[in-house]
Amino acid sequence: MKKRPFPSIWAIAIVGLGFHACAPMPVERMPAPIRFENPSHLISCILEQDRCIKNFISSGRIKIKHRGVVPEVKLLIVAGKDPFRIKGEVTHPWGQPILHFLVRENNFQVLDFAEKKVYTGRLGGSSFPALFPMNLEADQLWTLMRGFPSLVHPHHRFSQTGDQILVTDKGGNPILAIFYHPTAFLPLRIQFPGQKGEIRFSGFSKENHAAYAASVDFRDPRSGTLLSYRIDKMVPNPSISDRIFMLDIPDHYERILLPDVTP
Repeated sequence: MKKRPFPSIWAIAIVGLGFHACAPMPVERMPAPIRFENPSHLISCILEQDRCIKNFISSGRIKIKHRGVVPEVKLLIVAGKDPFRIKGEVTHPWGQPILHFLVRENNFQVLDFAEKKVYTGRLGGSSFPALFPMNLEADQLWTLMRGFPSLVHPHHRFSQTGDQILVTDKGGNPILAIFYHPTAFLPLRIQFPGQKGEIRFSGFSKENHAAYAASVDFRDPRSGTLLSYRIDKMVPNPSISDRIFMLDIPDHYERILLPDVTP
């Protein structure tokens, strides 16, 4: 019997990007730029966004600079936080698939159609192959695709100095630093401790209560990679089937287990 393929996330995006399954209210848009009253207001917004936005669909264009420039391609993301799952489909502008990837908690798989290979690795331990030659962690990947700072860690504390908010765990260890605009108090960039890179934001908007930046850049000093994601559409809290978070791997594809990479 022929194996039934798992549904493409482009299929649910046709519905998800056109209709808000969990929100009967009309689309809400805030005039640009979004502003916050003070650093405390920004912190409250970040916490509120984490509470309210449990999953999302985003679509746009992505470009990678790593030992040269990879041409801009299309990216569609479906993500959920509880449990932590991200499914992505990367395609050429004319629609031909390049790769699919799936993240479940701290593990990921990348299905490369050109190489006819499927890679398996661990977030924070293995570099994404092909279009993602970097060592990504869960909070970085979520923030990058979501277009807004997010706190994946269950326990955190805040302290404010100058134009930055330092986020630490309950033991006082740094999680990230949020640098904000001095008058609009928008998050301009976040830095991760050590040499784990930074994410920059610009062009903030709001879609049905989900604040996000239309332009997101991730710079990884360890690999020398710059990843730019231009978000064209954001849909918060759509209804998503569990079957979406699966990869349809052809039987003849080579399976490769990626070694852990020491930071």
